[in-house]
Amino acid sequence: MPGSLKYPIAIFLISVSSASAMEQEMAYCPSDGLRFYAKPPPGFIPIDSTGPCLLCSTDAITYEKIKSACIISKSKGAQKEILGSIRKSCSMVACDPSWLQKLRYR
Repeated sequence: MPGSLKYPIAIFLISVSSASAMEQEMAYCPSDGLRFYAKPPPGFIPIDSTGPCLLCSTDAITYEKIKSACIISKSKGAQKEILGSIRKSCSMVACDPSWLQKLRYR
């Protein structure tokens, strides 16, 4: 019965890795971008050199989808000089989107 032991171990490994990923919180800081924190206590606000960071209400996958769609939408016809500003703006939108932005960029 050595083959029957493989599956419970695989299920255990998957559940442990997904649990540890779920315990992390994301925050967008203007100076250095996206940060990941272990589950912070209630009321915790991360701060960087430019001031308080924005705690994200989205998960990492949704963040990337919204950020990518926002960049594509806003960069059509834009000049090269403002692409950095568009990326920062879209990172903030993806971190804490309104219901309209969720609908628009999904």
